Amino acid sequence: MRPRWVIGQKELAGVFSERTILLAVIIQVFVAGFSSFLVIGLSALVDPNSLPNSPHAAIAMNQTGDLGDELTQAGFSVQPFPTNEEALDAFHRGAVDAVVLYEPPANDSMPAQVSITLPDGDLRATLTLTQVKKVLEAHEMDLRAQREDRLDFKPLTLDTDAKAGSYAFVYSLLVPLLVFLPIVLSGALCADSLTEEVQRATLPTLLASPATPADVIEGKLLANVVVTPLLSIAWFFLLGLNGLKIPVIGAVLILVLATSIAFLMGLLACAIALTTRDRNKSHVLYASMMFLILGLSLALPVSPVNAVALLAAGSASVGAYVLVGGVLALALAAWLALRLFLKKTASWMA
Repeated sequence: MRPRWVIGQKELAGVFSERTILLAVIIQVFVAGFSSFLVIGLSALVDPNSLPNSPHAAIAMNQTGDLGDELTQAGFSVQPFPTNEEALDAFHRGAVDAVVLYEPPANDSMPAQVSITLPDGDLRATLTLTQVKKVLEAHEMDLRAQREDRLDFKPLTLDTDAKAGSYAFVYSLLVPLLVFLPIVLSGALCADSLTEEVQRATLPTLLASPATPADVIEGKLLANVVVTPLLSIAWFFLLGLNGLKIPVIGAVLILVLATSIAFLMGLLACAIALTTRDRNKSHVLYASMMFLILGLSLALPVSPVNAVALLAAGSASVGAYVLVGGVLALALAAWLALRLFLKKTASWMA
């Protein structure tokens, strides 16, 4: 067996025996395994109506009229008050969850005036505002329809029932999060492994064996990088058990993209570790470079995060495919450059 594979096997066995790594993996397994619960909770924060039985608030109004009837039909408990002051006083006493003060248009040329009072920093405020907004939008459309004969042109309406809901959270947040966490982990492991060899003074001994500098670097690099596709496959399997399936072609391309990025980040971490020869410095520099690269990648027409989301949703564009091919080619070129570099700098590395 070639030395690089021996080193890689020992390195991989050590990776999964580290308590910190095991804890990180367990946390990610929890996130992926209970993704359905997370999706429901996150969707409820952005769109409370995504829950089928979301409660409706009690609303105080200065008068009911058409808007009051529409709120009642939507499920709200509407309490009319003769004056604005009495409605606000009921809100401050905690008798109602919100106040809607409505002033109907004085004539056809005047707009209706609506003001809403909600509690500060309360989840009820988000819930109530989201639910009331839909009723107000419907009321606005009714008023526009009543005054349509006075318009000089016909308004352009968008007829769509598209909703983000849990779909947006799964494919734009959850899947990229689970894919990129192992990438960050792989790079940190590469830096940790090499600096440990330096600090323990075992690197010269290791290079005195039949293993070449290329064997040492590649063995450690590949062992730590393989963590990314292994964990990503596990996440896809757990997501599938939760009913959040990813297309096969999309999953394969995500694995190619994630593994290529993990290799590049691992190579960067190895270079930093061999240059600084210190664990703390290498981790700080690696984290700084990682955030810098991430920020620059957002300037691309299709960033890696967007590409993962599009591939997971089965709606990848040409830009996503180009990105996968480009990152894979860059990883292969970096691997060849690494081998050429190590042949010329074996003494420096030792």
